[in-house]
Amino acid sequence: MSWAPPVAVERESIARGELGCVCRFAEEDLHSQTYNQEAFHYFLTLEEKRTEATGESFVLVLVDRDARARGGPRIDPTITAKLFRGLKGCFRETDFVGWYREWSVAGAVLTDLRNGLPARTADVIGHRVRHMLERQFPKRVTHELQVHIYEPPEPEVIGSANPGRRGQLHPMRGVRCSS
Repeated sequence: MSWAPPVAVERESIARGELGCVCRFAEEDLHSQTYNQEAFHYFLTLEEKRTEATGESFVLVLVDRDARARGGPRIDPTITAKLFRGLKGCFRETDFVGWYREWSVAGAVLTDLRNGLPARTADVIGHRVRHMLERQFPKRVTHELQVHIYEPPEPEVIGSANPGRRGQLHPMRGVRCSS
């Protein structure tokens, strides 16, 4: 399955203020606050705007199930709470997790990266998420989960006259990995 986070129509509508955000949690308990797809995209759009304004960066981490796996790409509802708690535990309190695409793609956004993205950021994030998946789930589950890591374009690309670039995220080198 090839990944290129889309410049989603709903995200563009949110950015233009055409849609309100229904900021709901898909899962909520003491350890995990997981946003539904609409709220996740709303906050992702805000993060993209903050990056444009400040030049500070963020990273988008997506976890999906291999579409070739038996049962298709839908993530089994029996593992979602554990998956989101695990993602939340991998990152800081200021980062957020939720559904990038309801029931098929879990996401996490690492916000406020003031010092830019060090060269090995993707490797460190990928290792941390893979390690969490291996600790949380049996091998048959981790074998079907894939981790994808994206970063926003460089600030000079964001400010360019090419409006088609807005909202696009670029894969970071060498991080399409499976557990």
